[in-house]
Parts: sequence; C-alpha cells; structure tokens
Amino acid sequence: KIDIMIDFKARHFYDPEDKQGLLNFLFVMLLEGTKKYSDVEFGDAAESRGIGIDVRAGMITLSTLKEDFEFALDLLHEM
Repeated sequence: KIDIMIDFKARHFYDPEDKQGLLNFLFVMLLEGTKKYSDVEFGDAAESRGIGIDVRAGMITLSTLKEDFEFALDLLHEM
C-alpha cells in the first residue's frame, strides 16, 4: 500500500478578509470533475481500483495499492 500526503503552504487564515472560505472552496472544487472526467466518473475511476483521494483545505491525500500507483498518479495529475 502506498500513501501520499501533499501539504500546501496554504491555510484558511491566509484568505483575504473579504473572501473568507476561498481556500476551502478551491480545494472542494478539485473533486468537481476534470477535463477528462465528470465528478462521478472521477470518483468511479478511483473507487473501481480502491484508490482513496481526500481533499481538505491545504492538503491532498492519496492512498492506493502498489499495482495501481501509476493510475492513481494519473488521477492526481488530472485534478
């Protein structure tokens, strides 16, 4: 099993005063589909191979089996 955590130097307290919630919105939108996949297709592609992708404000985590690592990285790149 392979687990990857990408931690961005971005946190909600960096949001401009008049745009509170901007970072949260940005990271939630990462799972709303891509050029290649709709949101449902993206989720189905990950789920069909047991790939876990979690997006939180300032962090993306990826969990996959070794044999699906390249496909999981392709999904991550697609985001």
